[in-house]
Amino acid sequence: MPETNDASDDGERQNQAAGQPCPGCGNIFVCDRAQGCDDCWCLKLPAILPVRSDAKCMCENCLRRVLDKGLSR
Repeated sequence: MPETNDASDDGERQNQAAGQPCPGCGNIFVCDRAQGCDDCWCLKLPAILPVRSDAKCMCENCLRRVLDKGLSR
């Protein structure tokens, strides 16, 4: 996701640090970057699919499924 310095972005990061539902499965997960880490596990995955500007973060299992589907096309 693109970085901004907007105050509303800070509020969203606080919500993500507490955990958020994955749009794919509904399970609650935590974004490493929202917890103050410089990196996140998702950034270590191959960048093989375009990411829409309105895309939401997904849990690792769902994101891996999306990537697997993209690779099998």
